[in-house]
Amino acid sequence: MVEDLAAFEDALNVYVRLADDDPARGAYRGRLLAFLVEHGRTAADEGDEGEVRRTLEHIARLFRATELRAAGPLPEVSALARIHYRTAGRQGDAAEALFALAFRQHFGSPEERKRAVDAWQRAEHWLVEVSPTAGDPALRHETLERAFDATAAILPTPFVVRRTSELYLSRYREAKAAVQGGVAGSLEARRAEFTPILVLRLYLRADDPATGLALVDDLELDAPARKMVEIVRRSVGKDAKAEDLLALAEQFAPGGEDDADLPESYLRQGAAIAENLVRRAIAADPRNASAHFFWARLLTLDDLVDAAIAEVDEAIRLSPNVEHFWEAGAVLRTERVERRAGRGPEAGEAALRDLEAFLARAKDHGLGDPAELLAAAHAAVGQAYVREGRPADAVAHLEAAREGPTAAEALEALGAVYRHLGRRDRAKDAYASLRALELDDPMAEARSEVRAMLGLADLAEDEGDRTQAMRLRTEALAVLDTVQQRWMRQIRGERAPWGTPEDHAELFILRGKITLSLGFVDQAIKDFRMARRLAPGSPAVYADALVELLLAGRSQEALEVYREALARRDLPKDLKLYFSLWVYFLGRDTGGEPPKAAQTYLASYRGRGWDAKLAAFALGRLSPAELQAAAKSAGERTEAIFYAALARAQGAGAADVEQELARVVESGLLGFFEYDMARRMLAHRGGPAAHRVTR
Repeated sequence: MVEDLAAFEDALNVYVRLADDDPARGAYRGRLLAFLVEHGRTAADEGDEGEVRRTLEHIARLFRATELRAAGPLPEVSALARIHYRTAGRQGDAAEALFALAFRQHFGSPEERKRAVDAWQRAEHWLVEVSPTAGDPALRHETLERAFDATAAILPTPFVVRRTSELYLSRYREAKAAVQGGVAGSLEARRAEFTPILVLRLYLRADDPATGLALVDDLELDAPARKMVEIVRRSVGKDAKAEDLLALAEQFAPGGEDDADLPESYLRQGAAIAENLVRRAIAADPRNASAHFFWARLLTLDDLVDAAIAEVDEAIRLSPNVEHFWEAGAVLRTERVERRAGRGPEAGEAALRDLEAFLARAKDHGLGDPAELLAAAHAAVGQAYVREGRPADAVAHLEAAREGPTAAEALEALGAVYRHLGRRDRAKDAYASLRALELDDPMAEARSEVRAMLGLADLAEDEGDRTQAMRLRTEALAVLDTVQQRWMRQIRGERAPWGTPEDHAELFILRGKITLSLGFVDQAIKDFRMARRLAPGSPAVYADALVELLLAGRSQEALEVYREALARRDLPKDLKLYFSLWVYFLGRDTGGEPPKAAQTYLASYRGRGWDAKLAAFALGRLSPAELQAAAKSAGERTEAIFYAALARAQGAGAADVEQELARVVESGLLGFFEYDMARRMLAHRGGPAAHRVTR
């Protein structure tokens, strides 16, 4: 049984490497499919439309193109596609409708397939008629073709491939007629030239090169197209050699300098073509180490790290003296440590031991200094311990990461960990090292310096030295002002400013925190607004601003942030739930009612997991004891304590609130917003209304 996403990832990494004729492949697919269908149904029940779409993509990954041609009806997949089709209809997205209809046409019953074809034809007509280029004969079908390409890249069923090739060939004939009639422009001429390549790519994606070659034989080919046809014909013939297949695969594999300018569907199609060709190469020569290594590259692009490691290990077994095989194995194992640490520190520790053993072997094969890889791996495990509320266990790992590529993150975490453990001198040392850190990126260096000063300011406040805390925050503000003035000069000088909008948004969030703490409320509100303007899709620009404003008692300004967050379709709904809880409990005036917007969101929240239980508790549908009983992890139990304390602070049980908030701090869950809020609420008992833990 595949019971959760971690088990799904593990099983998928095994499944993708199974040969087409391996008897285990069908059983694996059945288990993976059952999990995905249930996952998709749950997402649909919870109103998570994006996750339903992603689930369909995962289902498509379970079928190689040759397996799609042999697949029979799967009513449960068709039913999931119907849900996505209805969503696309509500949103007026005909391209997404085609994507859903491709699943219904292939996996549905005979009646369902007929209905899907009828609906497909209507969607085709709509995409042509409403296309922004509908009035241009050369581009009339451009929007439709892009929709076809996007679907065929993911699910190359016989129907989708046939309709796409028919569109290609129809546009080719129109372009040739325009050229021969002397009325063609450059677009028609170009269309006539590259149609053979489009057809070949389509059928290589469908792992049916013979049909593609037969179709292009009837087309006029220019020199580049003729050369490509010859290469494909030679590479996929019955006497094909692994070297020829790999050379052809290299022409399609993503990873080139121009990838950023290419459509996602084109890159996705190219990766799938390359995989088809590489698997043919391995079938032709199973002992070809380069073929296994090439497949590892493609598996890495698909986030299948364990499968990629297995293929690199096979390449090493076949050719143990190739240094870049060992380098890739070390990098992939480091990534596996980071991924496993996301499941928990013990899983990260196990992956770290495997990395260390691999590096010991690799040393004998010319691998260079692995210090940076080990530092990154230790940082990941250390952060995993922090997330689990075990800061003392994190120390050794974070100390081992002080000098690596993740030094800034490790030092900041060390400062917080030592502060929590009461080891203030060690915390000061960590923050001092962070402040002195020299980085190549000026944005990153400024961010590290400011975060270090804010950490030192917090330590000064812990020791009762508010003057020193204010001085450090003022110095941090000066650093930010210098960076942002330089940024504005670059913009006014029409130079490309360094740093991404997200980088600058993070600095404005930091600036807002500082200006608010120094009493410059109006400026802080402007800083938070600028952060949202720069990176409106970043969760941090809402989460951090909400916490700061609510704890400062600025409920109206917090509501402005909250309403903007609710309006964002790209923010996860469970994140909006936590925003709603904060506003519900902390955004009301003393003795007043919670804001209506938060009440409405919590009342309408759809879900089955812990987040839904939190919503029910806030509305009084679960008692504190029932919420605590439903908690399954240390994080959930700590959240239950925190939100129960906030609820109690509204009523007669306020005397127990400080004790409960202290338990939240004692949890050691430093990465939780609830930990930060509890600590600050305890530290500001006499501060603004929202800071006070009693009413």
